[in-house]
Amino acid sequence: MEFKTFVLGQFQTNCYMIWDENKNCVLIDPAAEANNLINYINKNELKLAAILLTHSHFDHTGAVKKLRASFGVPVYIHREEIENKDMAGFASLTKEDGLTYLEGDEELRFGDIVIKVMWTPGHTPGGVCFIAEDCIFAGDTLFMGSCGRVDFPGGSFTKILESLKKLAEMEGNYRVYPGHGPETTLAEERRSNPYMRRAMMM
Repeated sequence: MEFKTFVLGQFQTNCYMIWDENKNCVLIDPAAEANNLINYINKNELKLAAILLTHSHFDHTGAVKKLRASFGVPVYIHREEIENKDMAGFASLTKEDGLTYLEGDEELRFGDIVIKVMWTPGHTPGGVCFIAEDCIFAGDTLFMGSCGRVDFPGGSFTKILESLKKLAEMEGNYRVYPGHGPETTLAEERRSNPYMRRAMMM
């Protein structure tokens, strides 16, 4: 598995492009700058198979419609992001955008890419993390030294602590690639992140 990070849009959102040796490709959180993503995919002869969304906030989904128009691929998102009434102001995507609903705990396969879905509500009702090999693509659930804010509609501090506890209890170490900011490791966050440490005491 190979991947590239694109830092996109005014909120400097991390978008991750993952591909296998046969050039099967998925995008996680295409936030903006759709033309740059399309050009990279075409230039490198990648075969985009799906768009995966950690949640529905506009700063993670801004390029979805244009990518869909170019490639026609399914868009995976947790059902709670679209159906939770508190998220209506953010969830501008509709069934016409090729949505495939996640429930949590699925295992998705795209060629040789295997991605496990972990439902991690708190920042939003349907937030998820995507786990591939030793990497956690954490969206806005977990950041280096912090966690996603919970003061938007649908946010819950109790739930984000529960989600951080779930991540902390994963066996072994993982590289963590958040929705904003630098990468980190799960071991480092267990050791030094005050929100995760609080969650571990629950």
